[in-house]
Amino acid sequence: SDEDLLNLADVDTKKISSRMKALKSLRDIRNKNEQNGNYSWTLALWPSEDMAKQAGAPLEKLYDQIRKACFLNKENPVQEWENLYQYNKKVCEWLKNLDIEEFHMTSKNVDLKIKVGENRKFISTSGHNIPSFEVYTSPDCRFTEGTFYADQPSFRLGNVVKGVRLEFKNGECIKWSAEQGEKFLESQLKTDKGASFVGEFSLTDKKTSNINMFMADTLYDENFGGDFGNSHIAIGCAFPDTYTGDQKDIATDEQKLEKGFNTSVVHWDLVNSEQKTVVATCKNGEKITIYKDGGFLIK
Repeated sequence: SDEDLLNLADVDTKKISSRMKALKSLRDIRNKNEQNGNYSWTLALWPSEDMAKQAGAPLEKLYDQIRKACFLNKENPVQEWENLYQYNKKVCEWLKNLDIEEFHMTSKNVDLKIKVGENRKFISTSGHNIPSFEVYTSPDCRFTEGTFYADQPSFRLGNVVKGVRLEFKNGECIKWSAEQGEKFLESQLKTDKGASFVGEFSLTDKKTSNINMFMADTLYDENFGGDFGNSHIAIGCAFPDTYTGDQKDIATDEQKLEKGFNTSVVHWDLVNSEQKTVVATCKNGEKITIYKDGGFLIK
């Protein structure tokens, strides 16, 4: 990780947003190649002294968390990954077969409705992020309603934001606040039109994750298990690979938006680890509790 997690805290937030927009053409080329199967990537990270400092823990404790998260403390790590893959595959299939119209997530500080959208699939354990325990999709960005709260601090682009609260109406974030870093939050939300819409909805089952402490890096914090698992949303761009149809049908930003896939130069994961319940409303009108007390209620 970075030697200094707050190395851009004194930089004008507008300059940071301008740089992100300036890199859009390069990002578009990369994303197009990925959609066409010509490019892939894997993200892994080893902690620095400052990451440990910001997490409020000794560096060796972060090392230990990562070893456990990657099953390196097990006799056969590869088999552990295979077991995880098979479990999350079953969860993804189960969610798909429920034919879900909408998720309603509630916790102490969250009351959020997420519309899944047409031709969506759920993805997990793809190998892109090491480690990764989450099950996620890119919902229809046009219909998000309610309030989301991130109880986990977020270190992003050399800044830290704590206590983020977002209020959505007709898909768009219309109200926001933060206990710390509100100016940076506002700058990110105003980077472009899509930065104030949701591009991802994710749930992590506590049974699958060995991460039980705040790590001060999104790669680990969005996969937090702890007592109640976690949910995170990402403001900004969607993941095209959650579309079940031909990728050529969502090749342009206009085509993506027509199908409710958000577009933006921003993709910012914000994590809630509170005790929560997620109720799915199926297209046949049936309501099913699919997640409670940190775990999927898979049948």
